[in-house]
Amino acid sequence: FPSMDPPPPPRSATVSPKPPTSALPLRLLCFLLALLSLAFLVLTASVLLGIAALDVPVAASHRVPPQCKVGGGEVGRFPKVLHQTWKTKTVPLKWEASAASCREMNAGWELMFWTDEEIVEFLRKEYAWFMPTFDSYPYKIQRIDAARLFMLHKFGGAYVDLDIVCKVPFEELLRNNLSSCADVALLETTPRGVTNMVMVATKENDFIKMLIEALPKSNRYYGIPHTTVMLSAGPTFVSNMLRRVADTSKVFVWTLAEREMYFGDLKGKSWHSWDTQFLMFLQHNLIFILILSVPVAGYFIFKGGAQAFGGWSAAKSQTPIDDLEATEALDPQRSQ
Repeated sequence: FPSMDPPPPPRSATVSPKPPTSALPLRLLCFLLALLSLAFLVLTASVLLGIAALDVPVAASHRVPPQCKVGGGEVGRFPKVLHQTWKTKTVPLKWEASAASCREMNAGWELMFWTDEEIVEFLRKEYAWFMPTFDSYPYKIQRIDAARLFMLHKFGGAYVDLDIVCKVPFEELLRNNLSSCADVALLETTPRGVTNMVMVATKENDFIKMLIEALPKSNRYYGIPHTTVMLSAGPTFVSNMLRRVADTSKVFVWTLAEREMYFGDLKGKSWHSWDTQFLMFLQHNLIFILILSVPVAGYFIFKGGAQAFGGWSAAKSQTPIDDLEATEALDPQRSQ
């Protein structure tokens, strides 16, 4: 006879809650972002350390080779032309004195003062092939950086920014403190490389020609305005191209100490914006930022990894028996 006893109560089972389907991809994404952040920090540190490890500054490699000598060069190779530029013929009041110092210090030189309108007319007439690149520059300072190269290529002489104070005549510098083999003179800058705020060159100079021919290829956007300006036609562009010069005797670089002796800098920086200030902050606080960022990135990597793989492990830790018991608990009819 069948037993009349009531059926035993269903066995209780604890069903392990499974993580939401959207949680796991989100955790993995956080983990990957943390890894990318750490990789960026490592790459940045390695690049900066690589730059710092350069034991030969650019000025040291562009001085006076054995076959040349200091002074005694043919100053006549350099046209006595002084180039300056501004939007109009009216120089801003804050730069009147500095601009005048270079004109007065080189009184025997021809002054070619270029306005924005005159630059465009000059390039259209003499270097029409460059106009598509010139017109495509998103920032005005890129046009000025590029234009000074074409001025020097066509006429030679010296280009000087308006905020530069001249302490010594260029003819004296070229005669007494220049390699006899050099036909270009630049100023060293910090932390490495050269600046383009003062440039002296012979007419139709090979190095200047190399620069202007490289301008179209370097015309691209580099993430933010500051790096775009610097790398497309500015000082970093010139510095990078300088490292490609095979005959270093042709380009002479005045050191930082000589730069302070011969020139003053009012640091106009008329084109600088928020991104420049931010990059300068990073440069001056880089070590502190790296020290702070590495443990923060490590924390997120640990946290993201623990959440991502911990959730995945929990979801996979259920055995088939656990699943069967949980199913029977939720559906007693099925267990019979």
